[in-house]
Amino acid sequence: VLLMTFIMFTVNLVMFLQVNRMAAAVGQVYESNVGMEELSESLDEVQNSTYSYLLVKSSDSLERYYKSEETFRQLLDQLNDRVLENPAMLLEQNIRSTSETYLEETADAVTYKRGRNVEKYRESFAVAQKLYGYLNSYIYELNNQRFSVNSESFLILQRRIRSLAVISMVLLIIMMGVSILMLYFMVRGVVSPLSNLAVTAKYVGEGKIRSLGLSNYYVKELTKFLPQVEVTPALVQNEIHPYYQEQDVVPFIRGKGIVVQCWYPLGGRGHTSELLGDETISAIAKAHNVSSAQVILRWDLQRGIVVIPGSSNPEHIKENLDLFSFSLTEDEMDRINALDRGEKHDWY
Repeated sequence: VLLMTFIMFTVNLVMFLQVNRMAAAVGQVYESNVGMEELSESLDEVQNSTYSYLLVKSSDSLERYYKSEETFRQLLDQLNDRVLENPAMLLEQNIRSTSETYLEETADAVTYKRGRNVEKYRESFAVAQKLYGYLNSYIYELNNQRFSVNSESFLILQRRIRSLAVISMVLLIIMMGVSILMLYFMVRGVVSPLSNLAVTAKYVGEGKIRSLGLSNYYVKELTKFLPQVEVTPALVQNEIHPYYQEQDVVPFIRGKGIVVQCWYPLGGRGHTSELLGDETISAIAKAHNVSSAQVILRWDLQRGIVVIPGSSNPEHIKENLDLFSFSLTEDEMDRINALDRGEKHDWY
């Protein structure tokens, strides 16, 4: 579940960053289109204010012309800040160069008008009018190009958002499936032992099975488990050795009338040599003229624990059976009890 959550978070983060980049691109082109509209409106204002001054020579119309010219120049300076692609750059260059010529012609027309040179200001204004038409055409084309880019970016953004939604839904379904499977196995882990015990309890009642036993059950597990069953297990088998003695568990199980049996009485795979070589155990073995293994097994028996040592060596098997020719003193039992480390050597 943690892995699926991490994958889902990573995928959503990547998609979120991509969507943000696309949204920023869309926003940039949108601002560019707004800029084109402003530029077009400013151009119209320059043309109208120039015509107004030439038609009615007045200080108000002249001031209007200068203001509109200044605004138009400011908007022209912003064009290069919004370059998106080479075709757009070419159109912007055309707009800038044509605008410079256009403004020169309108300025000449205004100057000639102020100097009362009718022929010259009409000539300059006629050229300005022609350039005004070209500029409108360039601005319209550039605006269309950027609108096209904006539309394409918007479509990509839509696809990314849909992909994000689909991927998130798929990952959510997978996480739900994994959670259901985990819940199933958790419930199965609790119910299965009870179901198995119910079946075997039936066999006990029919005389097909003599008794029932459990393995790897401790105080917490047995406290929950025993009230749920009618047949009390005859035996509980757990890992027990001098380094893992279960001092609290053994009395609890025996107090329920259940026999305790230990597996790994000699420490288990990879730990037997260390346990048999323990100084305390070796000293006690020497005192009784027996092996360390016999001391450990006798210690278990005197605690009321059934032992099941395993060996393929005939001498060791014989030795493991010879446990009743000696007994450990109370002091020796206490010395071995003091070796407890709570060191479990295997998990089942």
